[in-house]
Amino acid sequence: MSETAPSGDQRTISEDASYEELVRQLEQSVDRLESGELSLEDAVLEYEFGMQIIQRCNHMLDTAELRVTELSTRAQQSEAEISEDR
Repeated sequence: MSETAPSGDQRTISEDASYEELVRQLEQSVDRLESGELSLEDAVLEYEFGMQIIQRCNHMLDTAELRVTELSTRAQQSEAEISEDR
C-alpha cells in the first residue's frame, strides 16, 4: 500500500495489518485530508479509504470484544462448577 496521497486508483488495506497499524494509517489519512492540499477527487478517495479503515477497525474491535466475552463466560462457568463441587 502506498503511503502517499491517492492518485486516482483505489488503495487497499493489507489483510494482515494490525489494529495499531490501521490506526496509524487512519491518522495519516486524516492529516492528508486536513492539509487542504488534495484535489476534490483525491479528497473523496482519501475519505473512502479512511472509511474502509474505520470499518476494518470496528470489525477487529467487535471480534476482540466477542473473544473477551466468551473467555469471561467460560471463566465464570468454571468458577461455578468449582463452587458446586465443594
